[in-house]
Amino acid sequence: MFDESKIIDEAGSFIKDAVTSIQEYLNISEDMGLQILLSMMSIVIGNKAHTYAGSMMPLKANLWTIILADSGVSAKSTSMELVKKLVLEKLEKKIRTDFETEKKEYLKLKPTERTDIEEPQMQYLFSGQGSTFQGMVKNLSKNPHGLLAAYDEGSEFLNKMINDKQNKASMTSLYEQSSYGRDLVGREGKGEVTWIDNPFISLILVSNPHWFNSDVKNSDFVSGFLNRFSIIQIYDKIEMVPFSNQNEHNFEKFQDVAVKIWDYLSKFEKTLEMKVDNSAVKRYQEWFKKQTYDDNSTVAVEYNAFLVRQRTAVLKYAMIIQIFDTFYEAKEILNHEIQLKYLNIGIAIAEHNMQNIQTLLEDREDKKLVNKYTIEQYDDIAKKMKYYLKNKGHNESNPLSSSKVSRQIHGLNKTNFNTVAQIAIERYGVKSESKEFGAGQVTVYYYYPSNLDRYDDEVNTTYPSYFDEI
Repeated sequence: MFDESKIIDEAGSFIKDAVTSIQEYLNISEDMGLQILLSMMSIVIGNKAHTYAGSMMPLKANLWTIILADSGVSAKSTSMELVKKLVLEKLEKKIRTDFETEKKEYLKLKPTERTDIEEPQMQYLFSGQGSTFQGMVKNLSKNPHGLLAAYDEGSEFLNKMINDKQNKASMTSLYEQSSYGRDLVGREGKGEVTWIDNPFISLILVSNPHWFNSDVKNSDFVSGFLNRFSIIQIYDKIEMVPFSNQNEHNFEKFQDVAVKIWDYLSKFEKTLEMKVDNSAVKRYQEWFKKQTYDDNSTVAVEYNAFLVRQRTAVLKYAMIIQIFDTFYEAKEILNHEIQLKYLNIGIAIAEHNMQNIQTLLEDREDKKLVNKYTIEQYDDIAKKMKYYLKNKGHNESNPLSSSKVSRQIHGLNKTNFNTVAQIAIERYGVKSESKEFGAGQVTVYYYYPSNLDRYDDEVNTTYPSYFDEI
């Protein structure tokens, strides 16, 4: 087993040197660097290569990652931008230049000459904050190589996925299915059917630990959606030192690797198939059998749900890192079988990730984080409730049901709803009304009165008395 405290040193030459290079400009956490790098590296490979799971089903390089780090002290957004620049900047420019050249050549053709020629389409590797699920699927449908979607405010996206069964099921199907076909709904979907052959999507969601623990229930950890993610909590506090390095970024040697991999894999008419060599297979089988968590606690059930995914992810990590190291180290040929060295690296990363998830789960169990809120946190969500109702026009003539309010407001859930609603009513002018339907069914609706607009900044500055008990 590798020393998990030095995971970067054992993660291959490309990752080790890349993190070291980024740290010359930003004191990035090594764990954050590792996880973001792996996802960025995965999209360079995309649908151009795959390995095989133990059942000999094709296994893609796509990775889903959640990074939990406190706001303002962990440099999440800056870290993401720096890693993206290091891996993808030159490749994205090349793809755009190639597209423009092909488009010009296509437009030179007469209409009759275009009959048997497919019109060039711009390939987008990266989708950032603001893309809905429907928008993401539409982008993916136009991009056969695949897509990396990154959200540096990932709690809102995660919350919507967890609480929307249809979208959660659809998102899960994108993870490993060979095809995808669904009716798209919502503003972007407009009801049309979208079909995607061989979908490939990697995800990076960055969130604040408090919001994650308030939005995510224990039962969510054993769902087929959430346990596909590697969940990493960053405890390091980054001390920002402006202009600690005043030299321009020098990431060209890393950027060149992504371009070389793209060019190499693009030469194959079919997807490159990377099997596992015999010595690596033997090592994997031995390790696979030993992975379990012999305990009947709630943590064990949740842990084992993630363990199942990480046992398979070993092969993804190994394939990605072997491909990148081969081109980074300027080796003459890429071995089309995963070697023992890289299988061991994949195991080290999976074990490291499993230690992280075990620590997170035990923290939740010990501290009962999911049920703890400060007065300020309740108040913050109550203000969001007020402004959502007001800005979306949910007044007395257009109230919103409690279930819809809960789905639309980030941080609001079954655990805290009643307390938040009471604060919103007593401090921020929100009103509620109950409507009775058949069979004694009662639904509570909430709205922000239209006649309160001019008193928008005037609030009751005292907290309700029940806060004395919190």
